Amino acid sequence: KSMSFMEELLKEIESNNVPAPAPIEQRWTSGSKSPLSPASVITGKDYCESSYEANNALFSWVGVIMYLPSEDLDPTGYRRDFITESFKDQYCKLVRKVGSKYGLMCHWAKLEIPNGEDEEVIAQSVRDRCGPRVCEICNKARDIYDP
Repeated sequence: KSMSFMEELLKEIESNNVPAPAPIEQRWTSGSKSPLSPASVITGKDYCESSYEANNALFSWVGVIMYLPSEDLDPTGYRRDFITESFKDQYCKLVRKVGSKYGLMCHWAKLEIPNGEDEEVIAQSVRDRCGPRVCEICNKARDIYDP
């Protein structure tokens, strides 16, 4: 499945002329008992250690990045802003579109504060995957440690 995703993503990148840096990073990992991990085998419910699927889960991580010029080379910030917006509007949307049929999940720590309906849908999908109990625990911890 993960190689099919990568092949389809590369095809979409090429056909849409997205200036994606190469190579695209892809790694694999086993499942995690951490409820905040994108490789979590908890998925909003209690972890079941005896589950065959949980003990043998394999996840693929795909690093989606875009390089920015240093501030020295872009004193106005125009190029950095243009690249950032293109990254969010073209590359990230394309990755999510291709990834939707593969169960792609954005890493919660990589999400920006939602700005619009599309981004809110993404943020909500992460909250749904973690489940209300995990979100409540994280929000309480954030209130204490990052007021």
